[in-house]
Amino acid sequence: MSKKTDSIQQTLVRLSRKWWLYLVLCLFFFIPSYAAKGYDPRQSSALVEAVLRHPFISVLSPVYLLLKLLPVLLMVLVVVFRNRFRTAFHAYITLLLLAIALFQNGASTERFGFVVLAGNVVLMAIPTLAWLWETISGNGDYSRADPSLWKWPVFALAFFAFWLPVNSATVAPDFNPVYLVANESMVTYCMVTPVVLAFLLLYFPRINIVTFRVSAFIGIIFGAMNTVTWFVMNPSMWWMGVLHIPLLLISILCFTLSLTVPTGTIPRSAVQGS
Repeated sequence: MSKKTDSIQQTLVRLSRKWWLYLVLCLFFFIPSYAAKGYDPRQSSALVEAVLRHPFISVLSPVYLLLKLLPVLLMVLVVVFRNRFRTAFHAYITLLLLAIALFQNGASTERFGFVVLAGNVVLMAIPTLAWLWETISGNGDYSRADPSLWKWPVFALAFFAFWLPVNSATVAPDFNPVYLVANESMVTYCMVTPVVLAFLLLYFPRINIVTFRVSAFIGIIFGAMNTVTWFVMNPSMWWMGVLHIPLLLISILCFTLSLTVPTGTIPRSAVQGS
């Protein structure tokens, strides 16, 4: 890592500890959504549901198998070959989050017309930029994994998110094992995030703490809002709330852990790689 890159990283680490930054991020959530036919704010949950049922990203359904296995393959390659596949992993997550931000939050609906969940797009762009910096800076050290026993419940929650056991037509629980290799979980922000955070936790604290911290906080926002939406505002779809529990719990844990890392800490091994 060059001195300039090191300096930028240190600045970002300090910035990511400012309380007002997270207040601003929370406010982004309330950016109004766009709907071509208009909508009453009281219909917000129905608007979100309409987009989630048929987002533009669903056109990728024919290649869900590939998109499900590719991140797993990259994670395995990082575990086995360590930092040699670091850049490929970072770049894939960056492109994946960009695609999700742009195409998971838009849909052409019968009731509302063309819809864009603008607040979601802006919020998801933040961790996307963090992962882009991760790719450029070459930070993060994957030379030594730490699969401590206390992390295994986190891995179990991440596995649940990866599986995404839900019938997409009825939104009812469906533990079909086929979903382990073929559904939309790995093109869905709220399922990708707990999986990626759990993987980073395997190497904590020898990771880019800015990316870890920011991704976790955005996860808290989406996790909290989704649990309220599906358990309180739309309880008939309670299973959607259950599906977002891994996102909320893992994000809270990871954000809390990120605050235990002293400001300015960049492991030299993370800079040099191996």
